[in-house]
Amino acid sequence: MKGRPVLWECLVLCAVCSTAQTAEKKKVSVTGKVEGQVIDSVERVVLAGVSVKLKRSASAKQEEKITEPNGSYQFSGLTAGRKYEVTYSKYQYLPETRLVTAPGKVDQELIKRKATAVYWKKQAHLMQAAAGGQSISDEAFAMVWEGFRKRPISVEGKAVVAHELKSIVDQKAWSNSKSFLIYTSADPEKLDELENVLYKNPNDTRVYTLDPLLLQDLKAAQAANFQQGGSVDIQRLDDKSSDKRQLELALPEAAVAHTTK
Repeated sequence: MKGRPVLWECLVLCAVCSTAQTAEKKKVSVTGKVEGQVIDSVERVVLAGVSVKLKRSASAKQEEKITEPNGSYQFSGLTAGRKYEVTYSKYQYLPETRLVTAPGKVDQELIKRKATAVYWKKQAHLMQAAAGGQSISDEAFAMVWEGFRKRPISVEGKAVVAHELKSIVDQKAWSNSKSFLIYTSADPEKLDELENVLYKNPNDTRVYTLDPLLLQDLKAAQAANFQQGGSVDIQRLDDKSSDKRQLELALPEAAVAHTTK
């Protein structure tokens, strides 16, 4: 008889634990959504047609959404509090991947791989502002410049940015940056020609006339481009390379076939 109160207390405790576990499961199962907008980081315009892929788990397939005309996207039915890997990609742009927590609003900016001189000059002015505007320390300039230089975009674009920065930023900020000085001494049009030479024939000895740093950046951009998309984006400063004939002149046969499908 004396054991019954103990037994009763155990039953009550089990019931409380069960209720708590059920409540916790309900809490975890609350669903949320991840939504946002994708824009061009330089021109500040919304980007339609961006592929946005979300991976729900390590073993699950990626779920894909395409941004609307206003650049928006949305994933629903996600577990609140869980982190998801989201990848943004669009032809002619560098892809971006980030971890997001549901629910949440996540806007993303993308930058072009190759573009016009006007585009890259705008990028230079954005970099000037990011580094501190009119009063830029050499440390702040180096951080912003190197962060941009190490991205796998065209060396031609980087050279245009460097030339523009040189004209709008005080010399004290960039005079000690070796990589910046290398790019300011390079001719963007010449780099564009050599970039296309390398795409056509990786063994062409003409590319070895480049400074080792420029060649290193050029090869890194090419490798990332093929790895991420299997094709090459060629858009000269005059934008004439969108024509198929220009692509045929600039790219290997296999890449042209892939790009012009």
